[in-house]
Amino acid sequence: HASAVFATHDHRDHVDEETLTPLLAASSQALLITSPQGAARMQQAGLAAERVVTPVLGQEATLGALRYTAIPAAHYAFEVDSHGRASYQGFVIHFNGVTLYHAGDTIMFPELLEALAMVERPIDVALLPINGRDGFREARGIVGNLLPDEAVLLAQRIGARSLLATHNDMFAENRVNPALLFDALDRHAPFLPCHLLQAGELHLVVR
Repeated sequence: HASAVFATHDHRDHVDEETLTPLLAASSQALLITSPQGAARMQQAGLAAERVVTPVLGQEATLGALRYTAIPAAHYAFEVDSHGRASYQGFVIHFNGVTLYHAGDTIMFPELLEALAMVERPIDVALLPINGRDGFREARGIVGNLLPDEAVLLAQRIGARSLLATHNDMFAENRVNPALLFDALDRHAPFLPCHLLQAGELHLVVR
């Protein structure tokens, strides 16, 4: 069973009641860590308020042996309320000797780099979106993410030991050719381990 479920922001491919409700029912002690908007959606779906955590950016919290910190994200807006809670966020998670950075949905912006500069090293795995953005998709209301080149350069900048490329396999109209990622790796970081997970695939990180 899960002890914690992290959902970065209130878009339906991240906070989906039809997915999270049975997941949290099956793991009846699990907490949901999400944005204020994601919390409101799930509470409207019947999740008890005491099972939801809305973290403050930059403040480390613990769940048993797990430590996590909310990291800024911009999709495209960077929105923070008066309590320091973000509408869009990523997470740095430390557990069992492994450090993981899950960016959520984001583009590059100064506050992201500033926050990541403060993160405890090393980062063993960086989960970064690679589906990019362009004017044609934006004209259809599709909000984009890091370009493949940006994802590789960000992983390199934060010293990630490996890269898991995300957000490129759910919507046919909002993806890029994965070859662009591996071209970027070849040009910028040819020795950086990288993987594109398939649905249901288990990825083990051993330290």
